[in-house]
Amino acid sequence: MAQEELTNNRSVTVAVTSTRISEQCFQQRSAIVLTNISIGGQEISISIGSEAILGTGIVLSVGGTYQDSRDGRYMPSNEQINAISDVAGGVLAVHERILMQKVVGW
Repeated sequence: MAQEELTNNRSVTVAVTSTRISEQCFQQRSAIVLTNISIGGQEISISIGSEAILGTGIVLSVGGTYQDSRDGRYMPSNEQINAISDVAGGVLAVHERILMQKVVGW
């Protein structure tokens, strides 16, 4: 089987309750980049594999970025990614790449 890399770019409005940013990936996530692009000064907390809790995990101020990508044998987590904003209207820009198994010869 060959591999094909799918790219997903989007923005997500983050609520004041835990909000799903990316589903659990059943293929292989090869990169994830999350940038706080809020315009109201919102601080956003990110959690990988569990519900987001304000002020814990990966905390991004406006303009802050979190990125994780494959490097040698290391691969980013495939777990669900959640976020929470300290004030309504937080926005995350999301860039995600996923390696998909491609069946050749079908």
